[in-house]
Amino acid sequence: MDKPFAKVRILDLSRMLSAPYSSHLMRLLGAEVVKVEDPDGGDPYRYMTGDKELAEAGLSAGFMGLNPGKRSLTLDLKRPEARPVFERLIAGADILLENFRPGAMARLGFGYDAAARINPRLIYCSLSGFGQEGPSSQEPAYDGRVQAMSGLVDMTGHPDGMPVRAGLPVADAGSGLMGAFALASALYQRTHTGRGQYVDVAMLDTVLSLMNLRICDYLVSGIAPKRIGNMAPIMNPCSDIFPTADGAIQISANTDAEYATLMEVIGRPDLTADPRFDEFAKRQANAADLRALIDEALAGADAAEWDRRLGAAGISSTPVASLPQTLADPQVAVRGMVLPLPPVPGLDRTAVTTNAGFLMADGGPDIDAPPPRLGADTDAILAEIGYDDAEIAALRDAGAI
Repeated sequence: MDKPFAKVRILDLSRMLSAPYSSHLMRLLGAEVVKVEDPDGGDPYRYMTGDKELAEAGLSAGFMGLNPGKRSLTLDLKRPEARPVFERLIAGADILLENFRPGAMARLGFGYDAAARINPRLIYCSLSGFGQEGPSSQEPAYDGRVQAMSGLVDMTGHPDGMPVRAGLPVADAGSGLMGAFALASALYQRTHTGRGQYVDVAMLDTVLSLMNLRICDYLVSGIAPKRIGNMAPIMNPCSDIFPTADGAIQISANTDAEYATLMEVIGRPDLTADPRFDEFAKRQANAADLRALIDEALAGADAAEWDRRLGAAGISSTPVASLPQTLADPQVAVRGMVLPLPPVPGLDRTAVTTNAGFLMADGGPDIDAPPPRLGADTDAILAEIGYDDAEIAALRDAGAI
């Protein structure tokens, strides 16, 4: 069975992390992605590495992880000779994806209205920090700034410490995922309307969407969320990360029955009937006292032993794993979340990417080609849209490719 996006062609003008993650997910599911890059260096993420060999090749580990299987075409859209080339590419595309500052594509003469006149079926997606309109739309938007503006950083960390940024670029990666979902939605809509449309994805909007639970709680209760460390958002002191004799363990015991079981396992069944803790609301009100007693009990064994005991009793728990430990977990291997990439010609290095995060019985996500060197597919793509060798040479002489 064909993959879901097997007949979809994406013109991907995006750079760095957010929107390239959108096209990466689409590529895993069969889309053809033509990465349109400036001839003068291309995607800056190619060079963001301390590894000299990878930097010189323009193939940082991060770039390779986001761009496997894509084809690279160099095209300088500021050159008049490039205009008819790009118009021809638009005419044969299903999706145009870009993440420049709002208005940049229109100033080049290729905003949505101009592109739609060439190809009314085109789905045109702009991914930016704050969207195409509004007082912040023209401001720079790196992941850390968006996290801080969203309220996410303010609610992350321990009550007596500084606010903490999330340990992954959640605004970048989240908006990339949201972009792929938006593109899939627009493609499906086109199957029964026959028309393309404009899609506006914003990093700040994405983080706010992911914060659904905390936003709804605040707007209903009027109580702004506070930093609660590693405790679950429901403010349950039995759902937290605890120290043990040798490391940390995460435990989730939310219901009254789970609380009673947890107390039995840690050797404090007396705390089940303790009037300070015998109801959920009381456990919340006396969280510091209960936490101290749980910490004291858990100090008597190591994390692996507590995990074994808690698991046998039906309580959700896990030792806190490092990334190397996670990647060595047999469960991760079974799910195929790490995909080795085919070798890049001329580069004697192993590269990997991550899979899409779900499996399908037929036509599921995988990758079958390496990430491209800058401009590696320029001549082939131009030949596919009707340019002959002499015309390609003329474009190169003019600096358009």
